[in-house]
Amino acid sequence: IVFATALGGVFALVYAWAHGRLSDLSPLATAGAIAVLGYVSVTLVPGLKYAANPPAVGSPETIGMRTGLYFLMLAISIAGMVAAVVVARRVTDHRLGWLAGGATYAGIVVLAALILPAVREVPADFPAEVLQQFRTVSLLLNAILWGGTGLIFGWLVGRGTPSSMLS
Repeated sequence: IVFATALGGVFALVYAWAHGRLSDLSPLATAGAIAVLGYVSVTLVPGLKYAANPPAVGSPETIGMRTGLYFLMLAISIAGMVAAVVVARRVTDHRLGWLAGGATYAGIVVLAALILPAVREVPADFPAEVLQQFRTVSLLLNAILWGGTGLIFGWLVGRGTPSSMLS
């Protein structure tokens, strides 16, 4: 609940800055775009490098190191997404701009993923199926959270926007 509340607050701030500045999208489309970019940069990419593990899996002595590496990857991913948006906005051709932005983001996070150390602490006897299900459900729950936030926020903001501004 705390994470979802914080996400909603940060989402609203990003939306307030982005709407009308990044493109001429409707409130719903702007919120949807922010949700997709947020999910990719905050959940998916850091989760691919440092995947979620069930509770009590891994060495308790390395929890600080693992947490630090995860947050470092998270910070790099968010900074990479900001850089990608800046690059995309500076290119005059809209399609080429988003392609350049995507390439910028991919380059930054792939380089970071290659440089940062891997963490492999799952015991060999831990059931692979349970681990895969846990990781899949973790990513899907976050997708629902981000998607729901984007759709509901965009719909609510769109209701209070004059119809002339929705196009």
